[in-house]
Amino acid sequence: MGLLLAMPVIAEAQPHPLRVSQLNADPKKYHEQEVVLRAYFVTDIDHYSIFMESRAVDEEGNRKFRAYPDGKDEEEARAAYWRDLESDGKYCVMVLNATRLYKKFGRPDAVNKRTVSVRGIFIADAGKNVLGNGCQGHDGGFLITEVLRKED
Repeated sequence: MGLLLAMPVIAEAQPHPLRVSQLNADPKKYHEQEVVLRAYFVTDIDHYSIFMESRAVDEEGNRKFRAYPDGKDEEEARAAYWRDLESDGKYCVMVLNATRLYKKFGRPDAVNKRTVSVRGIFIADAGKNVLGNGCQGHDGGFLITEVLRKED
């Protein structure tokens, strides 16, 4: 009688989520690759939807914007803010199809300013073709293929 050995089935490990700065540090490496991303989602609904590195990075950007002298008009303050963001842009990537998040969580405000984990395709040069790229200095875009979870 032969001995039947059961071979364990090993499921493919879930890839460790990347951070926005990792995508922007080596955009050619991740271009058109499917990756899992953990990021802080920010949307202005009518104007842009972006993934930021973290809540702390978003709050620092907002603090910088509010720190511009009151004597400047809003347009000047925004222009100065965006100049600063060019160096901070490594912490930001455009979301090309934010409606995937909205459909999963019911409405934009249910996911705005929340940390999420998503699977999707990173497109290194997407911003070159998008008017109003919300991530100054970086052209990366993220196409969500699956929403994995919302954390906070």
